[in-house]
Amino acid sequence: MVDRERIKDKLASLENQLKSLREKQSIPIEEYRKDGDLQAIVERRLQNSIQACIDIGMHIASEEGSRKPESYADIFTILEELEVINPELSQKMKEKTGLRNVLAHEYAEIINEKVYEHLQDLKTFEEFAKTINNHFL
Repeated sequence: MVDRERIKDKLASLENQLKSLREKQSIPIEEYRKDGDLQAIVERRLQNSIQACIDIGMHIASEEGSRKPESYADIFTILEELEVINPELSQKMKEKTGLRNVLAHEYAEIINEKVYEHLQDLKTFEEFAKTINNHFL
C-alpha cells in the first residue's frame, strides 16, 4: 500500500526545490553562463527535483507495480503501465532522469545551455506533482 505521508513529504521537498528554481528562471542565459555559483545551485536543485520524482515513482512502483524497475528511467515506464502518468509525461520524466545521471555522475560534460533549458521547463515537474497528488492524495 502506498504511504501517503511519504509521498506528501517528497512532494513538499520537490516544491521547495522548484520554488528556488523558479526564482532563477528569469536570469538571462548570458548571466547564467558567467556565474559558476548560480550554475552549481541550479544543477543541484534540478538534481534534487529529479531525485524526488524518482523516489516517489520508486515507492509507487514497489508498492503497486508487478515488476522491479530495471533503471531509474524504467520507474516512469512502470508508472505509465500502472496508468498513474500518461505516455508523454513518462517520456519527459525519462529525459529528466538522463539529466540527473549526467549531473550526479558527470557521465558527460555538463552543458550549461542544456541545464538552462531544463531550468526553463519546470512545468514537467509541476505536472508530475499534480498527477501524483490527484492520484494518491
